[in-house]
Amino acid sequence: MQLIPTLQIIITSQCLLFALFLAFEQRLTVAANRVLCLLLAVLGTHMGLNLVGDIPGAEFWKALSVAFGFCYGPLLYAYSKCLAFKDHHLGSRQLVHAVPFAAALVAGLVADIPISGFAIGIFISLAAYGYGAWALLARYRRILSNTRSGYDVISLRWLSQLLVLQVCLLALNVASVAFYSAQLRVLGHAAEIALFFGLLALVNFIIFNGLRHPDL
Repeated sequence: MQLIPTLQIIITSQCLLFALFLAFEQRLTVAANRVLCLLLAVLGTHMGLNLVGDIPGAEFWKALSVAFGFCYGPLLYAYSKCLAFKDHHLGSRQLVHAVPFAAALVAGLVADIPISGFAIGIFISLAAYGYGAWALLARYRRILSNTRSGYDVISLRWLSQLLVLQVCLLALNVASVAFYSAQLRVLGHAAEIALFFGLLALVNFIIFNGLRHPDL
C-alpha cells in the first residue's frame, strides 16, 4: 500500500473516531467543542473523499473533496473565537462563511477549473482566516494581562500551538503545489508526504491535548 493513502486512512479513522467521541460527550454544549467536532469530522471526511476521488467516474466526490478545502479557514477562526471568548455564540449569521465552500462545489461540478485555481483560492482563504485568528489571539493576550486564570493560560498556549501548526501545514501545502506546478515532482511528492505527516501530527496533537485537558 502506498504511503500517502495509508496516512489518509489513518487520519480518517482517527478524526472520525474522536469526532464521534466528542459528539457523545456532555461537554459538547460548549461552542468551541462543537466547532472542534465539526472540524475533525470535515478533515476525516475530506481524507476519505481523497481516496474515493481516485476512482474513475467519481466527479462529485472529487468536487466535494476540493470544496472541503474552503472549510478549514472558517472553522479554525470560529474555534479560536469560541475558545478565546466563552460568551461567543454560534448563530445563523455564521453560515455566510460557507458560501465559498458551496461556490467551489458548484464550480467543480459545472466548470473545468484546474486544481491549481482552487488551490490558490484555498490558500487565500486559509491565510485570511489565519490572520483573523492571530488577531484574535493577540486580543486574547491583552485581555489575559488583566484577568488570568489556569484555564485561560492553558487555552492561550493551546490556541497558540494550534495556530503555529496551521501555519506550518499551510507552508507545506503551498510548497507542494508550487513544486508540482514547476514540474519538480520529486520535491512536490516529498512536500506532500510531509504535509500528510503534519496532518497526522495535528490530529494526534488535538486528541492528546483533548484527553490531557478535558476542560478545553
